[in-house]
Amino acid sequence: MLTLPAFCTHQQTAVYRDTTDKNRFYLDAPAPDNSNTAVRWLSTPTAAAYLVSDIRFGADPQQLQTAGQRLGGYLHPVPWNVSPVFAWGQHNGRVRMIAHGRTAGYGSHNVVLGGELPAAMMGQPIVIAAELTAQAQLTGAGVRGHATAPDLVADLIGQIPTGSRVSWATTLADVLLPTLRELLRRQLLTLLVDASDVTLNALSELRDQALLEWASRLATAARTSLAAPAAAIEQFTPGSIDWTLTWPLHHTIPLRAMRVIRTRGTAVSPSTVQESLLVNQ
Repeated sequence: MLTLPAFCTHQQTAVYRDTTDKNRFYLDAPAPDNSNTAVRWLSTPTAAAYLVSDIRFGADPQQLQTAGQRLGGYLHPVPWNVSPVFAWGQHNGRVRMIAHGRTAGYGSHNVVLGGELPAAMMGQPIVIAAELTAQAQLTGAGVRGHATAPDLVADLIGQIPTGSRVSWATTLADVLLPTLRELLRRQLLTLLVDASDVTLNALSELRDQALLEWASRLATAARTSLAAPAAAIEQFTPGSIDWTLTWPLHHTIPLRAMRVIRTRGTAVSPSTVQESLLVNQ
């Protein structure tokens, strides 16, 4: 199991220590590795399009080797749990789901998706999003949080922008996290970190994990995922949740991460059988 906060961060990567083996480290790549991202379009005899994607959401072997040389040891990928993945695009001004699956494979952060859709969507921009989780143990700090309002969920209903109020490419996490940050600013949510010696980066990481935990509880209460398209949800109406966070020192908590790939798209003629690689942002 890895320890939280991260041992060190470098150029968009984070390194975590193991809880029992001082020589074992785990590497996470917060940004998707686009060099190994393959998204292909195929035309079909039925004048439809078929999308095939083979996505990596975390560190690849080269990143592991490079970081291991820097630290003087071998790194492992973060052992993410099998997690939900959504792929969607836009058709006739509305969100069109392409595929819904779960991660699997190397480091449990790869996914292969496929789905048929109208030929007019061939080569158009798409979004592929995953909500990843892993087990982590708090070291050097404890976290406490709660809501100060009596029925905060009821107050949120109707205030969280979804449906036609957001862009088709927006994930549910994209709208929930800013809302929760605003609740913290207004002191409707309270978050305390119990630590005598912790860096600003560690404080920021712990705050983000608390926000992701609250957001995930809201999404679960609405029977959806943070990786789902917010524009496909007409009104976000979660059930009641427990806002209390009690994470003492050495407590095991879920490490959460969002991974989103938004492609630019490419010009493709659906009249000929061909494949096109989508170049990612």
